Amino acid sequence: MSCLFGYRSVAPSAALVRCISENFGKRKPQVYKEYLESVINPQTKKGKKYDDPDRVDPKTGVLTSYYNWNHDVELSAFAHRVGYSPQKLPSLLQAVTAKGHQPLEISDEKCNDRLSVVGKSVLLMFIREFLYCTYPNMPNEAMLKIDLALAGTESLSKICERLGLADIIITRPVGRDEKRTPLEAEEILSDALSAVVGAVYFDQGAQAARKFVRNFVLPQLSQNEIHDVVRLDNPKELVEFMLKRQNRGPPESRLLKESGRLTHFPTFVVGIFSDKKIVGEGVGTSLNRAEKEAMNAAAMSHIMREIKAPRFPSFDETKKGDKVHKRSKMPTTHH
Repeated sequence: MSCLFGYRSVAPSAALVRCISENFGKRKPQVYKEYLESVINPQTKKGKKYDDPDRVDPKTGVLTSYYNWNHDVELSAFAHRVGYSPQKLPSLLQAVTAKGHQPLEISDEKCNDRLSVVGKSVLLMFIREFLYCTYPNMPNEAMLKIDLALAGTESLSKICERLGLADIIITRPVGRDEKRTPLEAEEILSDALSAVVGAVYFDQGAQAARKFVRNFVLPQLSQNEIHDVVRLDNPKELVEFMLKRQNRGPPESRLLKESGRLTHFPTFVVGIFSDKKIVGEGVGTSLNRAEKEAMNAAAMSHIMREIKAPRFPSFDETKKGDKVHKRSKMPTTHH
């Protein structure tokens, strides 16, 4: 089923063209038909090329053309989407120039290689600071898994697409016999987002970079997803340590409910108790599986105990630093 603003390419109907021409002026219907075709089918049609034919899709490496496409305008729109004017992010153009894939007329020093390295470090620093200060009971094992879920190549490439950054990445087209693999595409998108973080850090300072990470990266992982990401290798050991620290008795597993024990699909519900108080509950198709799920639930309830309105060192240090000296400009490369 075709629609005007859907994903499928359609041609404007005569009735739609006639309706617009009658209500919005007395121009020839052909004028509106050409305009509607450019809106509904923005890509090239019948071999006709529109503005900026050198735009390269970073995911495929194929040249694409769009009607009225203007890279400077799109770059400005992205800067405003993340809360800045283009003048306040002079390093943004360098951040969207893909490392190793930049056009031949752009030198290596103007690509996002160095910016992406710094941006990745800034990303990890603020992610770990948030986890460390918000969840004081979270072990290093869990923090590393969340790091991978938030700052991994796959995750950053998805955030890049959601922000519309993928549309403005400058990259070199692949040859006729070449093909850009999904892994290469993910790396290009991931590096671009990391480079944008680096650009915000150098152009606007640490506080602005921290705000970017808090607004666009951390929200990608909800409380429910954290439970799926953090699967502890030995939750029982953590639960025993937690209870001992609270001067409570050791954990004891008890069968709470069961159904279909003699069928092909049995279900068991196991609870973990300490001093006659339940600290975790889990469901599984076997007693061992249900007990492990209950231990993991007990461990996660301890890990996810968060501090309300935690104090972040980077926030305090940035405020102190702003009073003492002005932020230095981004360093340039000298050859």
